[in-house]
Amino acid sequence: MYFMTADQTTAVAGLPVTPAEQVQLNRTVQWGEKGRAYGNEHGTQPSTISLFLSTNTLAMLAWMGEKFVEWSKNRSSISLNTILFMTSFYWFTESFGRGMWAYRELMGIVGGGILVLPLTLTKLLGYPDFRTEVLAFPRAWAEHLFPNLVLYKAHDKSSHCAVSNQNCSCRT
Repeated sequence: MYFMTADQTTAVAGLPVTPAEQVQLNRTVQWGEKGRAYGNEHGTQPSTISLFLSTNTLAMLAWMGEKFVEWSKNRSSISLNTILFMTSFYWFTESFGRGMWAYRELMGIVGGGILVLPLTLTKLLGYPDFRTEVLAFPRAWAEHLFPNLVLYKAHDKSSHCAVSNQNCSCRT
């Protein structure tokens, strides 16, 4: 599973998951097979993709629009005006390239696997489970791997819903 070590993956292999979590896990596997190529591009060649997309508004709209449409399939749809607004924001502020460097950090060594995020086992930990996101982390896994977990809350709406100015359960 992404962002987990081999030992962590083995440790949670037999733990029970709910039917809703299994749907998430299936979506994670599908995303890993067919949907994460953009992240590899952003993470291994951030300057190249940034330069390409900053040369042409249509290129940026195609790149970003595809992501908005694809990623909203499991959520409420995103309007064309929102897609145009978000693309225009990156275009007119010339900020797309700066946003790519976060992916570079996540990729670790170029050509290597995705970096496993270092998490403390001593500080209190809360985890928001956004059911429509592509990366799944079932409750039983979180409880098993992190003895410092004090809050695990499942949300029906995505963590990205604020971007599209929708009412969002993550604010409650």
